[in-house]
Amino acid sequence: MGKKIPKRTKLLISTLLSIVILVFIYRNIDIPVMTKTIRTVDSYWFILFLALFIPQLLVATLRWNWMSAIIGKIKFPFYSSWQQVVGSYSANLIIPGKMGEVVRVPWMKKFNMQCPVLLLVFIEKLLDIFSIVIIMTASLIWIGATVGLNVAAHRVGVILGLTIIVGFIVLFLFRKGVFQLFERCCPNWVVKQPETGIYFRIRNSLEYLAGRLPLFLLISLALWAIQILEFYVIFRMFSVDPGIFEVGFGCSLALLAGALPLSIAGIGPRDAVIVSYFTLVAPAETLVAISLITILRIIIPALAGLPFFFMQSKK
Repeated sequence: MGKKIPKRTKLLISTLLSIVILVFIYRNIDIPVMTKTIRTVDSYWFILFLALFIPQLLVATLRWNWMSAIIGKIKFPFYSSWQQVVGSYSANLIIPGKMGEVVRVPWMKKFNMQCPVLLLVFIEKLLDIFSIVIIMTASLIWIGATVGLNVAAHRVGVILGLTIIVGFIVLFLFRKGVFQLFERCCPNWVVKQPETGIYFRIRNSLEYLAGRLPLFLLISLALWAIQILEFYVIFRMFSVDPGIFEVGFGCSLALLAGALPLSIAGIGPRDAVIVSYFTLVAPAETLVAISLITILRIIIPALAGLPFFFMQSKK
């Protein structure tokens, strides 16, 4: 087996990758024009953007609260779940791939949960990715039904999105048979996998979601619909209106790129997708300004969560 990469090395690699991508994006940007563009932000849309954090954090807390109670079999007061969720947002600033939620593991060690906390966080991430793929695919289907799929990225997105959705549903419905068949076909590989590895995490996550997937998927879809709306409002701040469904596809793609454990808080890959996909709807300086404002989606909850982060860590 290969030597495990130290966490500090991973953090350094993620930071360097984010910097390299940002340098590549900014190399041809007129900084004074971009700065002037940022100063022209519409205050009405900016206030609406800030207001959307309230339902976002409330829905995220509700999901964690119900997951802890229904899957973990430990009931927390809503405010305790709020502290755990909002506090973990602060860790997104330093943990690659927006995996700040893992800080909940030491925070909740003292509780004898039926489902391991790390697995509960993994289930949350699984629901997040699946929800984003559903929103992305639904946006593409709407675009295709109204104006047609004239862009290659649209056609590839529909095929890829539908494949992932159908594949996940089939895997979930026939999980026992699929995993048994896989383990019979690849016994040597399965034996070598650690209990905390991706294979067992996926298998165990689907078992814990049995009979509960529709509820948590609906909550997750609501959570990400709010966040896609945040992206749309950011575009409107700069008097740019690509359409809610174009934003639904392009920004879902950006979110998936930002979720890869290759950058800090998704900075870099997410910006690259926004600038490249929306290149026909606004000048490059405006798109870079938009990508800069999207970073506030990470920074504002992170700053709001700092008191809870230190409070939970102290406990």
